[in-house]
Amino acid sequence: MGTEGWAQAWLGRWQLVKGVERQTHLRVSYFDDDTAAQIAFQQDLVRAATEPDFIHPCDVHKGRASLEVIEALCLSALEGKRISLPLPAGASGLTTMRERALGR
Repeated sequence: MGTEGWAQAWLGRWQLVKGVERQTHLRVSYFDDDTAAQIAFQQDLVRAATEPDFIHPCDVHKGRASLEVIEALCLSALEGKRISLPLPAGASGLTTMRERALGR
């Protein structure tokens, strides 16, 4: 629940309500292993929201660090040299690769 609406999730479907807009998404049934994974994910999500010291495995800081390593690998491949972390603001190996591929 937030300032612009609320969201609800169940195994196999979710609902998002923002103002007067309502979006519902239904999905095909999960396989047994998918159900177990979704249950674990949702339990971790609840823990992340209710336990201040719990860090979710999909934590944004871990994701950002992983993306920065991928960007550095791309830059390293393009420039043929070691790239230091943290990357300078705005540095993007993926964008540079895309621009070179498109001849920009």
